[in-house]
Amino acid sequence: MKSIKQLFSQLYPVLLVSIIVSLMGYTASAQEVDIDEEKYQKDHLVEKVGKENVDTSYTYKWNKDSGRWEAHGRIHEFYKTSEKLLAEFEQRWDVKDKEWTNHKRTIKSYDDKNNVLEARTQKWEPEDGEWMNLKMNTYSYENNNKSEILYQEWKKAIGSWINQSRYLIDYNRDGKRSNVVIKKFDVDNNQWHKYQKFDFQYITGQKEPAEAYVKKWDRNNKEWKSKGRYQMNYDFAGNKTKEIHETWHPTTSSWIKGLKYLFSYNDNSQKTSEITKHWDFNSEKWYNTTRKNFKYTSKGDIKEKLTYKWDKEKSEWVLEERLLFSKEKSSKNLTQPNKL
Repeated sequence: MKSIKQLFSQLYPVLLVSIIVSLMGYTASAQEVDIDEEKYQKDHLVEKVGKENVDTSYTYKWNKDSGRWEAHGRIHEFYKTSEKLLAEFEQRWDVKDKEWTNHKRTIKSYDDKNNVLEARTQKWEPEDGEWMNLKMNTYSYENNNKSEILYQEWKKAIGSWINQSRYLIDYNRDGKRSNVVIKKFDVDNNQWHKYQKFDFQYITGQKEPAEAYVKKWDRNNKEWKSKGRYQMNYDFAGNKTKEIHETWHPTTSSWIKGLKYLFSYNDNSQKTSEITKHWDFNSEKWYNTTRKNFKYTSKGDIKEKLTYKWDKEKSEWVLEERLLFSKEKSSKNLTQPNKL
């Protein structure tokens, strides 16, 4: 952000959408970019897709001391002619050397139905001048529905992929996810073991789950035991407006509140704000923790992200970070942000 929030973000990607992915997005019209050919020559991705099929997005951070936008990072997105994302390169701006440096990249492959089969993430090793494997997700499908996700990590010492976990996804008669069983790999015994399970409950006529129950596998008693619960509310457009995380307390046989998320959207169903609150057991009240605001261009692309932290003493939101997303290669052409 071990807490229930960390557990949710680590073991439940099928329910939550990563905010980074939604922020980056892409535009269908790609543009030519200034790519360091030498750093990519080992895999020839630039030559494979052509520079005309590379789209670049820049991120700038507002420096309130200097009163200007400063380079922060950029994303190169490589597309095939069918507009499928072949690879995504993340670079960061080196303030000291005044240059863009590679950070990490994700390379994807697809089946003939345009389903992602593999997503491999690599990190840049500046000393070796090459990309090093980091993790890989492999996807399987049944009836065009995602049925399994295999997570693996690269072990440099032995030069091979090591199994980490598997997500086995089942669906109900309506084609909605009914449960996800998570298995962990036991390297010593070379076996898969049950670890956790998510059971989803739906309201009639609602596309997204209203509740998700988390259960952990008890290997001694060979049974599932309650671990957590997530309660979700949606607006008429199907956008999630509230999500509450609770933990099961076996001693009191009750659900203990933990975190609450509140979401707001514009008329185009684009998220405009996200507020995180935590439950205080002593006062039995929800208290603000963080807030994120999002702004968009007239074309619907993400333009700005503002992150706030709640100041308890002043009882107000304090701006922590302000990021600008742009196609501009230089911050000189960017205008000063409006007052909050």
